[in-house]
Amino acid sequence: MRIKMILLIFFVFLPCPLTLNAQKPITKDEKTEGWHNGNLWRSYPKLQRSTHLLGMIEEIILSADFLQDEYLLSALTQGGVTYDELETEMDRFYAKASNLRIPIAYAYVYAVGKKRGTAPKELEAFAASLRKRFNK
Repeated sequence: MRIKMILLIFFVFLPCPLTLNAQKPITKDEKTEGWHNGNLWRSYPKLQRSTHLLGMIEEIILSADFLQDEYLLSALTQGGVTYDELETEMDRFYAKASNLRIPIAYAYVYAVGKKRGTAPKELEAFAASLRKRFNK
């Protein structure tokens, strides 16, 4: 069973971001430290943003299930927040030019935290640490 799950993750879910961008090559400005960033997110049409987000969430769920890690599952899944709400929050996050180099995965964590009611001061500290790390 574990081998089948590993193969599923490697051959089905990991290539997902590559196929999302089959129509255009990803530029160096659309990646930060090898991760897709806000420049790429903003270049996506709505359907592609939704597909990217759905793929990320499904990968988190599969990984947490495979690792049997309830904390990971509860901490990183949207828990009652809709995809549209997360997408809108990520759009707001990337509306700030200083956030564009932050990888999409971190914007997702920020959006989940915000929609779940994390204190604004804590969210801003998290965003500031991301800007410091990725805006070099």
